[in-house]
Amino acid sequence: MSTVIKYKNSQDQYITEQQAQQLSFYHKLFIESSELKKVETYREGELKGGIYYLSTSENATTVLTSLGAALNWSMASNKQVTGGYTVWEYRTYDQSLQVNPEYYKVVTDSNDKMIASVTYDTATGNAKSAFKTFYFGGQPVPDDDSDVFFEEDAQVSFLFDDAGVVERIDMNVEYVNNQATWYDTSSFLNQASEFISELMTTDQVTYFTNVLPLVPNF
Repeated sequence: MSTVIKYKNSQDQYITEQQAQQLSFYHKLFIESSELKKVETYREGELKGGIYYLSTSENATTVLTSLGAALNWSMASNKQVTGGYTVWEYRTYDQSLQVNPEYYKVVTDSNDKMIASVTYDTATGNAKSAFKTFYFGGQPVPDDDSDVFFEEDAQVSFLFDDAGVVERIDMNVEYVNNQATWYDTSSFLNQASEFISELMTTDQVTYFTNVLPLVPNF
């Protein structure tokens, strides 16, 4: 089985091997049969761990032993594809190969952009904290007469605490009254009402301001 190797920087952008070796932090991706199999993380030229994507026939502890349990590895499993979104479940282990008490699921869209990351309690299966991102890059700026468009990386992110309550909202474009951060949902909905009405549907607002559901229905 042939393996394709690629590299990414801390901004999740593809770079060359030569560029990676000049950085203090980068990712090395191993792709098998067009599927991502492993992501190694390097700091100052030293392997620190990464992510391994388990097949249904592989055992997590066996793989961890071969990779090096002392490193910081996450095991991805239970891949699901629904409504055009891909979901992976991630679990981490301590140096005794015991699974940690929390796991998380990550949702990516058809462009491989992360839409949501939700943490769950292993014992109860209940959702806890979360991080969701709405991308609006490339959309026209509301009420701009010069047909100006948002930059391609324009986005707004929603961070939830362990109680499932929004504790911070960050927009990487200071479009709303030169403000980029809010600390509760109501302030964001009130102050960014024009932005929301122009760029987000009701279903999107509901999804991004709540921990669940995990996968969007739009």
